[in-house]
Amino acid sequence: MLEFKFIYGSDGYNTAKEFMKESSDEVGINESFTDSSDKTWHFVGYDKGRIIAAAGMYLLDERNVKIAFVTVCRDYRRQYVGDLIMKALADKAVAIGCTKALIEAPVSEMGFFEFAGYKAYGSEFENGGKPYIMMSKDLTVVHMCSRCKD
Repeated sequence: MLEFKFIYGSDGYNTAKEFMKESSDEVGINESFTDSSDKTWHFVGYDKGRIIAAAGMYLLDERNVKIAFVTVCRDYRRQYVGDLIMKALADKAVAIGCTKALIEAPVSEMGFFEFAGYKAYGSEFENGGKPYIMMSKDLTVVHMCSRCKD
């Protein structure tokens, strides 16, 4: 049974860091994310007690959050686990009063983030030898998937 929860501060950071070490081949990991303060949130997914997904988000200022990383075990991809994570992060950001979310997205994963309502802006840049692009989401607009709009 899948279970998801937010873990705050250093406890969340340590849990997510351990998972990132175990899944270092996973996409979307920003290894430079080292903040474990009370302005960070880590969302962790479990299946039968095993961590299968993690994401980190931190407060940039009172209205903006930045998603530092999103990673899902390969066996759980294309099963809407990533979609659940993105929805939970957006809901949390709105709950704390934010109106915009930002992410440095791997260009290879742009489609995933676009599906979650993010829009690319600016030029591509290199991060760890891979192409990335900045993306943002207006959290004041209700996002519905293309199938739900019909």
